[in-house]
Amino acid sequence: ITTGFLGGLTTFSTFSGETITLLLRQQYGWTAAIIGLHLVGTLGMTLVGFALMQALLRHFA
Repeated sequence: ITTGFLGGLTTFSTFSGETITLLLRQQYGWTAAIIGLHLVGTLGMTLVGFALMQALLRHFA
C-alpha cells in the first residue's frame, strides 16, 4: 500500500508539473488536452480493472 501511495504521489507531481509548465507557456490547448487525456485514461483504466476483476471472480467462483 505504501509503495502504491508514494508512486501515486510522484505520478501526480509529474502531471501537475507538466500542466503548470504548459500553462506558463500559454499553451492552453495542450493543457486542456493533457488534462482531458489523463482524466479519461484514468477512468477508462479503472473501468477495465473492475471488469477484469469481475470476470476473474466469476471464473474462479
